Amino acid sequence: MLSVKKTQNPNFLDVELTGSIDQSFNLIEHLGENFKKIKVRLQGVARINSFGCREWLAYFHKLRCDGVKIEFYSIPPAIVSQINFISEFILSDEICSVLAPYYCDGCSTSFSKEYSVRELQFLGDKIIELRCQNCPEHARFDELYDEYFTFLK
Repeated sequence: MLSVKKTQNPNFLDVELTGSIDQSFNLIEHLGENFKKIKVRLQGVARINSFGCREWLAYFHKLRCDGVKIEFYSIPPAIVSQINFISEFILSDEICSVLAPYYCDGCSTSFSKEYSVRELQFLGDKIIELRCQNCPEHARFDELYDEYFTFLK
């Protein structure tokens, strides 16, 4: 089930999505359509199924057609995979930041680090290694770099 937290600011709607995007997904009901700019924070999204993908595409396509400026932040792996496989799932100029998954063999810990698109373009594949948050070991990027960041090309 998806949880939606929204805050209306003077110039934009700020939205945080948490949980699974599935058959319960109905953003028109939760958010409406009467705004000119929306910032969508996705760090809490764990998964998305085919029904959720279909509804997502319809909702954000309508916003784009209505001239709404859309910005996505903290995009997690579940959404990154959709960006890489479905055209127009999220447009490249709408991506502001992405969560990169890491794994530490030293303490068996998984964690994510947020990177802006500008950082990713500057760092390239140098993001592969990062010091673990829980021990003195180095954590490794837990995906294939070229496949995970296909949307940057």
